[in-house]
Amino acid sequence: MNKHRTILTWSILFLIFGYAMSFNIINVCMVPLVQHFSLTGASQGLMSSMINLGSMLPLFLAPLFQGRVDKLWLIIVSSFLQALMILLGGLSGSFSMLLTSCLLLGIAYSTTDTYVNSYMVDLYPRDSAKYLGLVHGFFGIGGLIVPILLNHVLAWGGWRSAYYIGALLFGLIALIFSVIALSVRKKADVPTAALEQPISRAMLGSYFKSSRNILLLLAGICFAAAQIGLVNWIVHYMSVRFEDAALGSVCLSLYWITTAFSRIFGPRLPFPAHKAQAVGALVSGILLMVGIARGSAMGMAVTCGLFGLFSGPCLPVLVGEAALGNADRTSLTTAVMMLLMSLSRMVTPLAMGSLTNVSLVAAMFVPAVAAILSALFSALANRGRDALVQKA
Repeated sequence: MNKHRTILTWSILFLIFGYAMSFNIINVCMVPLVQHFSLTGASQGLMSSMINLGSMLPLFLAPLFQGRVDKLWLIIVSSFLQALMILLGGLSGSFSMLLTSCLLLGIAYSTTDTYVNSYMVDLYPRDSAKYLGLVHGFFGIGGLIVPILLNHVLAWGGWRSAYYIGALLFGLIALIFSVIALSVRKKADVPTAALEQPISRAMLGSYFKSSRNILLLLAGICFAAAQIGLVNWIVHYMSVRFEDAALGSVCLSLYWITTAFSRIFGPRLPFPAHKAQAVGALVSGILLMVGIARGSAMGMAVTCGLFGLFSGPCLPVLVGEAALGNADRTSLTTAVMMLLMSLSRMVTPLAMGSLTNVSLVAAMFVPAVAAILSALFSALANRGRDALVQKA
């Protein structure tokens, strides 16, 4: 393998590790933020929803950039924007200022996420599921470290200190990534990134005429709802229902531990990744339903770990499957998938926040049902996969 491509790959994984720390700060700080700004009902989900609203803008623009803009520079610029917006969030003197930082943070998150996934498919077009699994596995490792680190910071200096430290750490990670990536990119020999064709109406039409593409998008929408529903609400759920915020952070850590493990090692198992993804989504949804219904705090912690273990590979597999047969337009396939996932992540916290006015327990069933629906759409999409592979 080209050693410069290997170095570039590891620098991307390092960035994604930091990106996960950035992405999960708001989840860990959810309880003190709700208390500080006296939030109730649907307003508790506004921060997450604003992030996902902001994340939609780059996804609308991504197809227009296809074949015209250097993906690596977009990753670099968006990384530094994340650090700046985390700092702005920590400086927020009002809820409206915090929401503004969330909106801009969403723009940065989406740009990084979309182009890292697309760039990795460009680097490894024949083995994208394996390397996308590594990308999302490192995201899981970063997501694991955040609750452990920031809970100590929260106890010491409050949520503002957590934001300041997060901004400093991710700023350093973005700087190191930029220096390494720019120094090796010309020798990395990216196979297909330069071959993408600019977007056209005919290209869009052919993409959306495929029933398989539509089913995969529906599976992505539902899985995004399942993931954001659990990750965004589990600490709050454990704090309110069981009066144990510390165990809520443990639940979040367990989810990311098992998610990272399954994303890194799942693609190496002797099972077709697309079939394992559908089964995993189904099992995780059922297990979450059982965990909520049982009403046990420790049982819920175990459930979160199992949810991550079975559902972990879903996102990278769905992104890889969307690119199957679309090697000349990975920016388009990734952007459309991420756009609809962002819409789902924007609506889900608001819906769950509204449901908490009726019952917090009822709200937690939303991610469980969404995971099961994702499994159904994935299974339907897999029916036409073999014929597509033969054509390719």
